[in-house]
Amino acid sequence: MKKEISLFRTVSSRLAIWYAMLFAAASVVSLLAIYMMLSSTLREREDKELSAELREFEMLYKSEGMEILKPVIMHEAESEGINRIFIKITSPDNTVLASSDMTNWKDIPVFDSTAIPRAYMHFESFIAADHQGEIRIAHQKMHDGNVITIGMTTESDASFLSAFIDVSMTTMFLAVIIGSIASWYISRGAMFGVERVRLTASSIGREDISTRVPIGREGLEVQNLASTFNAMLDRIESLILELKDVTNNIAHELRSPLTRMRGIAEGVLTEKLGNQDFQDMAATIIEECDHLSGIINTMLEIAETDSGVTSIQWENINLTALVRKAHEIFLAVAESKQISFVLDIPESDLFIIGDTVRLRRCISNILDNAFKYTPQGGSVVISTREASGHVEISVTDTGEGIDEYDLPRIFEKFYRSDKSRSTPGNGLGLSLVQSIVKAHGGVVTVTSKLGEGTSFKVRLPVKAGDMAEPSPYRARNITK
Repeated sequence: MKKEISLFRTVSSRLAIWYAMLFAAASVVSLLAIYMMLSSTLREREDKELSAELREFEMLYKSEGMEILKPVIMHEAESEGINRIFIKITSPDNTVLASSDMTNWKDIPVFDSTAIPRAYMHFESFIAADHQGEIRIAHQKMHDGNVITIGMTTESDASFLSAFIDVSMTTMFLAVIIGSIASWYISRGAMFGVERVRLTASSIGREDISTRVPIGREGLEVQNLASTFNAMLDRIESLILELKDVTNNIAHELRSPLTRMRGIAEGVLTEKLGNQDFQDMAATIIEECDHLSGIINTMLEIAETDSGVTSIQWENINLTALVRKAHEIFLAVAESKQISFVLDIPESDLFIIGDTVRLRRCISNILDNAFKYTPQGGSVVISTREASGHVEISVTDTGEGIDEYDLPRIFEKFYRSDKSRSTPGNGLGLSLVQSIVKAHGGVVTVTSKLGEGTSFKVRLPVKAGDMAEPSPYRARNITK
C-alpha cells in the first residue's frame, strides 16, 4: 500500500513539474513577445518626436534664418534638459554653425552629411559612455545643404523596459510557484479518480465482481471514466451470471440423455436381450445422440451468429414468398392438430436484404413455438406488412400465453417456464431467433396474456444499409 501511495505521489509530482515547465516556457515566450512589442512602440514614439522637432526647426530656419534659430535651439535644449537632448546645425563640411550646450555630448560621432540627399531625414543610434541607454539621433538636410541634428537619450525608456523586465520576471516566478502548487493539487485530484478506478479493478476477485468505482468530483472526464468503468463491470457481471446460467442449463440438458443412454447400456450388460432389443437400444441411443447433437449445433450457431464468426449471405429476398412457403410447410401441422392457420400478407411482394436460410429458420422456430403451445381448436395467424423502411413479420396464436414472470426471460438460452418443461424442446429456439434478427439489424418483441395467447413481432430493415443496430455482418458477402 505504501508503495502504491508513493507511486501515486510520484506521478502527481511529475505532472506538476511538467505543467510548471510548460507554464514557464509559455511565460518566457509571452514576455519576450511583449518586450519586443514595447521596444518597437517606444522606438516608434521616439522617432515621431524627433521628426516633429526637425520639421519645426526646418520651417523656422527657412522662414526666419539662422540668427533667429540659434536662441530657439538654446531655449529648447535647456527646457528639455541639456543632459537629455542636444540640437546643432552643421555645414556640409561639418562645421558647427549653431548648437545647444554640448558639454555632455563630446563623444557624439561626426555625421557625414554627404551620405544623405536633401530634404531627407536619417536616423541612427549609438551607445555613449557617459549616458545610460541608447542615444537616438535624427539628421535632416535642408535646402541649402546645412544639416540640423537632434539627439536625445532613451534613458527613461530603458528604465521603463528594465522595470518591466524586473516586474515581469518576479511575477512570472511567483506565477510558476503558484501554478506548480495549483497544478500539483489539480493533477493530484485527477489522479485520485484514476487511482480509485485502479484500486477497484485490483480489488475485484474471481467470485465477487460487485465492487464499483465511487463517483467523485474531480472533473467530468474522471467521472465519465468511472461511469464507463462501472458500466463495463455491470456488463461483465451480467455476462458471468449468464455464463453460469448457461453452464447450469447445459449440464441439466446434457445429463438427461446421457443418463438414459447409460441406463440402456447397463441393461444390455445385465440382461439377456434379443436382436430386436439391440436394435431398439441402438435406435434409442441414436435418437439421444441426435438430440445432443441438435443442442450442441444450435448453441454453436447462436454463439457464431452473436460473435460474427459466421458470414451472413446477403441477398435480395422476396419476404412474401418466404412467409408463404412457411405457411405451406406448417399447414400440415395445423391440420393434424386441428388448428386454424391464417396467412395475412399484402398483394404486392415485399423485398428485403438478408440471409434466406437464417430468416427461414427464424420464421420456422416462431411458428413451431406457436403450434406447440396452441391447443386443438385454436388459431395461428402469420402476417407481414411494410412501414417506414422496415418490414414486420407477426405470428399471433391463441395458445396458453406466457406468465408475466417468464416473459422477460423467454429469449435466454435454455430458459423454459415451469409449464413448458413437459413439452419437447431445449429452450434454444427463441434464443436463436433473437440472434438471427439482431444479425440482420432488426428487433424481435413479444406480447402475451396468460390464457389468451401470444404475439411475436420481428421488425427488419428493408436494406442492409438501413440497419437499426450495427451488425458484424453488414459488409460481408452482399449478393445482388
